[in-house]
Amino acid sequence: MNKNRLKLYSFIGLSLIFILNDFLLMISNNYIEWLLIDYGSRILALIIIFYLIKRDIITLSELKLNFINFKLLLFYTLILSILGIVIFELIEPILDNIFKDTSLVAFPKIENNIIYILDLTLGLTLVALSEELIFRGLALNILNKFSKINIILFSSFIFSIIHWSAGVNSLIITFIIGVLFMIATLRVNSIYPVLLSHFIINFWLFF
Repeated sequence: MNKNRLKLYSFIGLSLIFILNDFLLMISNNYIEWLLIDYGSRILALIIIFYLIKRDIITLSELKLNFINFKLLLFYTLILSILGIVIFELIEPILDNIFKDTSLVAFPKIENNIIYILDLTLGLTLVALSEELIFRGLALNILNKFSKINIILFSSFIFSIIHWSAGVNSLIITFIIGVLFMIATLRVNSIYPVLLSHFIINFWLFF
């Protein structure tokens, strides 16, 4: 089996991990179970990515783990973070009123302060790293034969689908975020700005 086909199958499998993960979250009874399920699926995804790198099926450069000029990194990180926060703060409340009661899950309150701090730091880092490696880095590599608009739309669609259980408003918001993040990744040929922005936006939302 050639490398391109392996990367495609890996992307499909990794996407399914995130999609199916939410079914388990729906039946979790407390925040400990939620975190174990969520972290477990993301760690599994990163192990698969590491395996692909170790076997030379994909390279760090192909995953867009390319270092860029610091000023460029700072500029895109700030712009994307601000845009993302504005979208969540201004647009999401409007969508919440339009698409009421479509969410199938609700993130449980973390009662332990130490676990809460770990989730805000290591947990959100795990979220950003796993999702950006797959839905920007790997997605861009397997879709590179298509036009930029098709790459942006398809990758953003898949990125939104993995948030299906959070409701219609979440599907719309994550699609918009996905579009912005993929445009930035294409512009700078690196996922570092979107990785940092992803963390910052989530930190703002969960703090």
